[in-house]
Amino acid sequence: MAHWFYEDNYRQRDGKLPYFTLREFMSLMFQHCPDLKIHASGVDTIVSSWIDYKIRVPGYGAILLNDTLEKCLLVKGCSARPSWGFPRGKVNKNEKEVDCAIREVYEEVGYDLSGVIRSEDFIEKKVRDQTIKLFIVPFIPENTHFECKTKNEISAIEWHKISEIPTANTESNQPKHQSNNAINYYMAIPFLPRLKKWIEQFKNSSAPSTPSSAHRPQTKGTPTHPQHLSPFAPLCSSKKKEKQKKEETKPKKDKHEEREMMVMLRGGRVDTQNP
Repeated sequence: MAHWFYEDNYRQRDGKLPYFTLREFMSLMFQHCPDLKIHASGVDTIVSSWIDYKIRVPGYGAILLNDTLEKCLLVKGCSARPSWGFPRGKVNKNEKEVDCAIREVYEEVGYDLSGVIRSEDFIEKKVRDQTIKLFIVPFIPENTHFECKTKNEISAIEWHKISEIPTANTESNQPKHQSNNAINYYMAIPFLPRLKKWIEQFKNSSAPSTPSSAHRPQTKGTPTHPQHLSPFAPLCSSKKKEKQKKEETKPKKDKHEEREMMVMLRGGRVDTQNP
């Protein structure tokens, strides 16, 4: 956090201040802080252990799709060689998966998924020892205003046609052709096969092809829950209908028979003269 604060604040105000890598910055901190000096000789080991831990912390985010389900929203970082990827980030201690996704998406693109995100619609992959779970949120208007809420984290936010994003080798999660275009999307590519399958299932489900206003999140204020159906909705719907049908075909008891049964269960006598 101290390193990020130095980069985002002090160096932004004074361009003459030197740039430090994380390892260099921590080494200086350990040399100048009395409580850390005793560990100064082991900085390299500490940094390596922290990086190893960092890359294994689970990440959560969201795949935002436009009204036609043909485009997805991608973000590009501010590193020296940034790549397009889905908005996501690492989970905090004791933070729920959905809450982490909502927080990270809002920080990176300024869109609040509260009341919109569905916990059952997601893609989960393990990429380089890190588990990443992205929740799928369709029907986001393309004219929505997106804006990063954090400093020096996101350099660009754009809609991209899913059909134009390079494909991947499903076994290695690496682009089939290591072209410059493929490298630009290497953070998004591992999720594309399952995303395309989800969209296909979604379109073949009982969800309407052209959603009405009730299916669309609001563009102003707090978004409403999109009443879209999961790809598995037809199965749930058929089970519900089958249960309703069974209830309707059950023989209905006569009111007098029900009254007699209740009295007998209570140990009383049935008055046959007053039904």
